[in-house]
Amino acid sequence: MPAIALALASGLPYHLAWRLDIVPGPRRAEVFLVLVGAVINDESIKQPLLRLAALPLLGNVISPFMLDSRALVRWRMARIYSPENAYLMTEERLRSRHRPLRTASTHRAVVKTLRNWRANRIQNEAAGITQPTLLIWGDSDKDTPVENGEVLRQAILNSRLFVFKNCGHLPQEEYPSRFLELVVPFLSARSSNIGEQEPPADRIEDKLKLEAKTSVG
Repeated sequence: MPAIALALASGLPYHLAWRLDIVPGPRRAEVFLVLVGAVINDESIKQPLLRLAALPLLGNVISPFMLDSRALVRWRMARIYSPENAYLMTEERLRSRHRPLRTASTHRAVVKTLRNWRANRIQNEAAGITQPTLLIWGDSDKDTPVENGEVLRQAILNSRLFVFKNCGHLPQEEYPSRFLELVVPFLSARSSNIGEQEPPADRIEDKLKLEAKTSVG
């Protein structure tokens, strides 16, 4: 059974998927990648608050206050969803997102991640990925703009890019049914030719009019 690397809208899981991709030997050919709004460069780390949190000593003091701030988490979540899906930001969802951020282990992990952030290599080395790769993006993603997905589509052989209209950084939450219609057939195919089993074209809206083409190099 193929090993599956699934990265969902976050820098850290994408780094894990990337490490799976560069594992040598037979296992390497069995990896399937699903990248959703993935971080591919260091643009995210340039935000003022994140730059402060990455500083030695000062970051250890600032990060807990940032992560413990309910107002900051609310602001962050408001950026994540597209305006059309703002109703998804309920108090219950806010509490569930905020709770794990308040733990000491999360504080340490965030500081360590920020100080070791080297995401530019993903964009620079994307052409080295040979595994079947499904790229899913929201056209209103403010964190990782859809242009990043196009960069990966052009760089990764045997990749396809699907863009959801009126969607922010979390297609899996904003359009869960359509998201599954893409991911399940892709993972079920277990083939290096991801075009063998396509989801219904009329169920997917492609803003960039890429027609979800398979990259041919």
